[in-house]
Amino acid sequence: ATPEAPLPEVWKYPGFGKKEDSAHKEAAESMCKSLDNWLHEEVKLVGARTVPGLTERIVDLLSVSPAITFAIKHKIPLQILQARYMLLISKSAEIRVLWFAFITDKVKAGAKSGPFVLKLLSSNLNCEENEPVLIYSARRTKETQMCAIISKAAEQMQAGIRNDEWEALENL
Repeated sequence: ATPEAPLPEVWKYPGFGKKEDSAHKEAAESMCKSLDNWLHEEVKLVGARTVPGLTERIVDLLSVSPAITFAIKHKIPLQILQARYMLLISKSAEIRVLWFAFITDKVKAGAKSGPFVLKLLSSNLNCEENEPVLIYSARRTKETQMCAIISKAAEQMQAGIRNDEWEALENL
C-alpha cells in the first residue's frame, strides 16, 4: 500500500514460470532486484530516497522466520494460519511491514483459522537503525477469513500511509 494506492494490492513476482524455479538463486536475486527497483521508484514518488540495505531488511521480515521466532518466544503453538504480509509506504517515505495471522492455543488438524488474530507491525525500515522493532498485538476474534480482518484495519493503514499516524494500527 502506498499514498497513491492506499488499499493493499497483491504483488506477484512475474519471474517464476515454473514451480521448481522458485528454488533457484538467480530467480531469488532477480526477485529481490525487482523489489529493490520498485521500492526506489515508490519512494521517489514521495520525494525521498531509500537507505542502503532496505530491501534486505524487508525481505528478512517478509519471511516466515520473524513469525516463528515470535511464536516460540511467546510460547504460541506453531499453527499460524492465513498469514498475510503487507508493505506500507507513507508519504514521508516511512516503510513498514505489517503481518496478520490467526493463531490458536489448541492445535487442531485441518484448522483454517484460530480464535485469536496476531498482528506484527515493524518500525520504520527506511532509516539507519540497526535492528527493526516489531510491535505486536493479539486479540480474540470470531472472524474466520483474514481478508475480513484486513478490511477492518484499512482505515488505520491509510492513516499510517497518509499521515504517519501508526498508533491506531499499533493498538489494533
